[in-house]
Amino acid sequence: AKDVITIIGNYSCTYTIGGDDEIKDLNHDYTASLSDVQQGYAEMVITAGSYFYSFQVKQVKAAADLQEQCLYTTDFTEWEKVNNSASEQTVEKKTAFSNETLTFTLLNNEVNPTGTNEGKFGDKVGWMMAAKSDNTYVITSSLASITKVIFTHGAKG
Repeated sequence: AKDVITIIGNYSCTYTIGGDDEIKDLNHDYTASLSDVQQGYAEMVITAGSYFYSFQVKQVKAAADLQEQCLYTTDFTEWEKVNNSASEQTVEKKTAFSNETLTFTLLNNEVNPTGTNEGKFGDKVGWMMAAKSDNTYVITSSLASITKVIFTHGAKG
């Protein structure tokens, strides 16, 4: 199976992924290219001020009865607070099943495990927010086998 990144959201958000043209769809599937696989990640660049409130990485088992296993999921409530910074910051987490270290490299992003915005997200608690900057990103480290990455984003602005 090819690695697929699925972006799901509720509000208008513009982004690029894997070097594609700007995407404005709220729901979009992206199949990882050979160059993504060689570099170990697919780069997603979001517009300034976008909010993410969920992130999932999924893997398909190599057995004949293919089955997805959720390797890592977060709503950011178990993360430590990360202040927005123009210098790269890293956060390390462990995956389930494969027990790998998953490293998030953040540039110009803030993580608030107790953050809320009832007007936009109801009773959801915790988020990662990109700075209002033209140079903001999140890069994840390579993992042995990824079939799907799901980002859930909220409003920009």
